[in-house]
Amino acid sequence: IQGPQSCGGMEFPMITCIGAGPTGQLYGVTVHELGHIWFPMQVGSDEKRHAWQDEGLTEFNQVQAEKDFHAKRGAAAGRDFEAPVRDAYLGIARGAFEEPLMRHADKYESPFAFGMASYMKPATILMMLRSMLGEPTFLKAYRTYGQRWQYRHPKPYDLWNTFNQVGGRNLDWFWRTWFYETWTLDQAVGRVAATGGDWTIVVEDRGLAPMPASVRVTRADGDVQEYTVPVEAWLRGARSYPFKVPGKVAVVKVEIDADQRFPDVDRNNNTW
Repeated sequence: IQGPQSCGGMEFPMITCIGAGPTGQLYGVTVHELGHIWFPMQVGSDEKRHAWQDEGLTEFNQVQAEKDFHAKRGAAAGRDFEAPVRDAYLGIARGAFEEPLMRHADKYESPFAFGMASYMKPATILMMLRSMLGEPTFLKAYRTYGQRWQYRHPKPYDLWNTFNQVGGRNLDWFWRTWFYETWTLDQAVGRVAATGGDWTIVVEDRGLAPMPASVRVTRADGDVQEYTVPVEAWLRGARSYPFKVPGKVAVVKVEIDADQRFPDVDRNNNTW
């Protein structure tokens, strides 16, 4: 039902109210509310206790639908449809106004913190998870969760355990970091130096959120190489991680997370 503007968008079983608006906005809110056919209408989590388990997953689905919709209309070139969601989370994270996702919906100090924890941050978390696992594994786990818990009532642990199982790795550090805490990610290029025919690059972990670091190294001859700092380095307590890049060709640029897949709160220190 297309209702008044004040309707915004609201899902109910078998009925959805959509507020009027510009074409792009109208598509976004429509596809979001239709996405609720799956969460929570088919996979029925407790939205009062864990709003993110419905709204966050649906927000993620909405962004993927928008990418597809605009690509088919020839209007997606050069656009990062996930950036507004990620940037919205970063805005509140930099201002230290956020509250943990696992807080009961009635216990948030502000509606703004509740909204960010319910929509933008969990969608950003899923984007990070997809980058870590790779899209095929991520989608397999995501679909397995929906199929496994269809017409049932999963808890957050059921979502996490599904990804642990299908992904084939223990991601408890990831769930703890992003759902129970308000820790932020801040990785930096600490030092780059020539050392005996090789190059030493030092990556620093300046935030409290441990995440693997993807490092792109560009040489003077235009060659580009990709390296990964494993998350285990930070989980062991290290605050810096040096590694060597072989070869005498000069390193002219080093960049962490060049594709901006992770929500780093300070990108000014990501590039040397």
